[in-house]
Amino acid sequence: MSYVSSVLRNDEQIIGRAKVTGWSYLNPFNFIIFAFLKRWCTEMVVTNQRIIHKRGFIFRSVTQIPLSHVESVGISQGIFGRLFGWGTVTVTGSGGKERRFSGIGSPLNFERAVVEAQRTANR
Repeated sequence: MSYVSSVLRNDEQIIGRAKVTGWSYLNPFNFIIFAFLKRWCTEMVVTNQRIIHKRGFIFRSVTQIPLSHVESVGISQGIFGRLFGWGTVTVTGSGGKERRFSGIGSPLNFERAVVEAQRTANR
């Protein structure tokens, strides 16, 4: 059972999910094993109520942002990110605090999921 599945509330549904892309293995500061662990130990999920970002295996770090506190969502992709379909999604919350989701595959899909979840929550 994944971490996210264990913390979902009864009335909460997953709208979108993102994974660290395999292209992050090309980062010269990551060795193959560390890149694999990063991919395996990272969960990024958009639900109908919040964004959940969990990373870590032995030490766990979890960020949860309620959709009502999300002010904007941005994407940045370099040339290789555009070519190979990965990038960074930046979520700006209340008070201007930014949370960056780096090296994720299909960042446009993750951004669309956040926008769709916000739209649904505001109805």
